[in-house]
Amino acid sequence: MMTTPNQQAAMERTETVATRPNDRRVSPRCRVQFRTTFTGDGLRLEGMGTVLDLSLGGCRVEASLPVKRALLMELRIYVPDLDWPLMIDAAVVQWVKDQTFGLRFLQLRPTEQARLQQVMDRREEEEEE
Repeated sequence: MMTTPNQQAAMERTETVATRPNDRRVSPRCRVQFRTTFTGDGLRLEGMGTVLDLSLGGCRVEASLPVKRALLMELRIYVPDLDWPLMIDAAVVQWVKDQTFGLRFLQLRPTEQARLQQVMDRREEEEEE
């Protein structure tokens, strides 16, 4: 029986997940310490924090402002070697533990997706050195 490329990709993802059952990430992450600002719940919630982990699909943030699971927010990530911050138009809080929370990116403009990919590529190169 032949498999389609989509079926093959699904099997490969399943194999990867099976080796790391508690890790639901679909893209690798890099440890970073980037300043961030965020707004949520319309504009009723505004805060600042530090991005601790970054991937193409989301990030982990430490902030003193309490947030709740499922909160939708906009995020600006200030990467030191970029002229302007990465702009994440929509992200959702996946989990919260003390002053740390995980975000899944829902909406990025194509230009921001490309900039995020460049940041990730650079970080991976730095980690290999």
